[in-house]
Amino acid sequence: MKRQSIRFLLVAGVLCQALLLGPAFGALVDLVPVEAQFVMQINMAKVANLDLTQKVFDQFGATSADAEKAMKEFIEKTGIDPKKNLKSIVLFLTALTDSKTGQPVPGILFEGDYDTAHILELLKADKDLAGQLVMEKVEGFDAVKSKKAETGTSVFLDKNTILIANADIIKSVIQVKGGKAKGLMANPTFAKVVKQANPEVGLWGGVVVSPQWAKEAADNPVSANFGAVKAVLFTLSYDKNFAFELAGEVEKKEETAKVKDALKNTIDAMAAWANDVPDVAKALKGAVIDGAETTAKLTLAMEKPALDELIKKVQAQLNQPAKEPAPAKGK
Repeated sequence: MKRQSIRFLLVAGVLCQALLLGPAFGALVDLVPVEAQFVMQINMAKVANLDLTQKVFDQFGATSADAEKAMKEFIEKTGIDPKKNLKSIVLFLTALTDSKTGQPVPGILFEGDYDTAHILELLKADKDLAGQLVMEKVEGFDAVKSKKAETGTSVFLDKNTILIANADIIKSVIQVKGGKAKGLMANPTFAKVVKQANPEVGLWGGVVVSPQWAKEAADNPVSANFGAVKAVLFTLSYDKNFAFELAGEVEKKEETAKVKDALKNTIDAMAAWANDVPDVAKALKGAVIDGAETTAKLTLAMEKPALDELIKKVQAQLNQPAKEPAPAKGK
């Protein structure tokens, strides 16, 4: 359980370094089908200008002379600057799985300051590129897909919105857009935790807990108190300090106290583990656990130096070789 908590905090820490405060809740979420089990929204307008993003670009050669020249030509030709024009991305997963891999099938929504009709015109005008693509209509919307790679179909839902997904996901999203199917916010449990979150965070994500997940948690003595949770929402923001909030929604009021106890036990274990790094231990011990009615909430604030130390400690822990199990007695 402790190792899972450590992994989770590492992921949270790395993500938070790619964030600044910015608007999080918007029209894109309204297009996600009610069957979705996971959704995450990122404010790309803020991420693009961070030092960490530049380091990633440098690592992959995106800031080399050739890459910068190609990007400049792309911007001049299309009038689109990905760093400036791409505003928001929403990634979601439903219960649908890939028939070959068995993995959940994702859907990705993009919103930006661009004109999708102009993008289509540019694709058609480029003979080499057009020869590699199939341009068609899907449920009345313009769509593009590769003739070779199975990367899903790009559907232009309106002037500023693009969806990339497989046929089943596309059909579901279009039905939601047309009012013929319910969106994720029609799930009252999920909607409740989302509405309680700060709309100014840079990144947020939510999970609708499936009956299978709930059963697995309830059957494990360590996580049993989390078994009552029906939906989870996490928010991450990073300005001068790191702020993390985790909210769990239950059905019955009496279950809230159990979830709050489970959160406290998890944080206490993490604080004990980080006791050799005073700033980290202090931040973890300062976490606030509260809530009302059917919501249990954890709020954690941490200054950047402490966060950096936490990430280093977690990385060191994960890099340690796994211990061999002790031999059975009598052997």
